[in-house]
Amino acid sequence: MATAEYKDDWNSKNFYEAVNLCRSAIIYPAANDYEKKGLERGQTKEQLRSEIIATTPVFESIASDACYCALNEYAKDLKNVDYIRNWNSIGEYLQTPRCKAKMIESMKIFQNREQLLLLRLK
Repeated sequence: MATAEYKDDWNSKNFYEAVNLCRSAIIYPAANDYEKKGLERGQTKEQLRSEIIATTPVFESIASDACYCALNEYAKDLKNVDYIRNWNSIGEYLQTPRCKAKMIESMKIFQNREQLLLLRLK
């Protein structure tokens, strides 16, 4: 099995921290968008607070798939110190066809689970 050639200043700790930063950059805006749309539909902040907390694992799962994909590629091209200086540059890697496909796949899995759950509740 061939090993990936990551830049020399990456290690398991800073890689994981970089993934967490990436996830946060996806999860928090997604939660804010969810709240904004809910308020526009007439829901209260209190109703939405509970929904957002319950939905956070879904956001996290989708973001994890995308961020691990993106960071795997990023860490082969650029050093960790570059990520720390300009962490939002990960967006380019999130937009690669492979990582976009990973995010879409994760979203479809969630949608399928949600549909199955709704069917069971009927």
